[in-house]
Amino acid sequence: MLHILIIDDDEVDRQALRRMLVEAFDDIRFDEAVDARSGLAAISDGHDCVLLDNRLPDMDGLEVVDKMNGVDGQPSTPVIMLTGSGCEETAVEAMKRGVLDYVPKSELSPLRLARAIRHAMDRTSLQRQLAQAREEIAYMAHHDSLTGLGNRNLFDIEIARQVAIANRNETEFALLFMDLNDFKRINDTYGHLTGDEVLAEVGQRLQQVGRNSDAFFRLGGDEFVVILNTGGSLNGAYAMAARIQEVMAAPFDLAEARLQVHGSIGFALFPDHGRTVKELLGTADAAMYAVKPQLSVAR
Repeated sequence: MLHILIIDDDEVDRQALRRMLVEAFDDIRFDEAVDARSGLAAISDGHDCVLLDNRLPDMDGLEVVDKMNGVDGQPSTPVIMLTGSGCEETAVEAMKRGVLDYVPKSELSPLRLARAIRHAMDRTSLQRQLAQAREEIAYMAHHDSLTGLGNRNLFDIEIARQVAIANRNETEFALLFMDLNDFKRINDTYGHLTGDEVLAEVGQRLQQVGRNSDAFFRLGGDEFVVILNTGGSLNGAYAMAARIQEVMAAPFDLAEARLQVHGSIGFALFPDHGRTVKELLGTADAAMYAVKPQLSVAR
């Protein structure tokens, strides 16, 4: 059922719109408002379209559209503006602000109104699909498709931001670096699909131990990084490394095998072990390799 909101202070015009809507659509319901404030209060996600009079007693239609606009600068509900007298300048301005059609009341008919509503709804649907596609592309550009963790692009952004904040506020943070021990053997023995299963499971387990202030990333292959706010203490870094080792200790029940997968972890503390991203990564990576044979935690 089509659900239309009519915002118009003229009773005669509202009656004419109701008649045209009933004639144009088989299944329709509509709500009505006689001024801008009650119209804005009445708008909900359930409305498929708003028929908005450009001249209302408390504000004009352009002001109403401005108040309807979301963070993207567009009304979430499609708007068709109706006017008693056509004005090209107002029509252009209305379109700039997100109105999808601008129709003089003298040109209204059931057919013209139906076409305008369908066109507005189709355009809104397309805009939402495009916005969703852009969000998905942006997400894919910054997240690893296998694990759902941040990827190298997002890591580069976040670590640079964290270094800048720590320099400005004279605070500390830790960078944990982990890779999986003997991961090549898993790929060689069970195949890369099983290896991908392992990596995806590691990503899920890492997200289980994280806090809102921590950020987890897969840099590539079997290399994972955590940016950890330690509160100025090494204890936070040790505690996080211990939690990671704890969740990694449980067997990985995969389609092809039940595997025991271990990770080696090294970390670097800003600014004690480096003030640049390169220095921090180098220190954490070296610490991780230093303990790799013991499958333990290093600093």
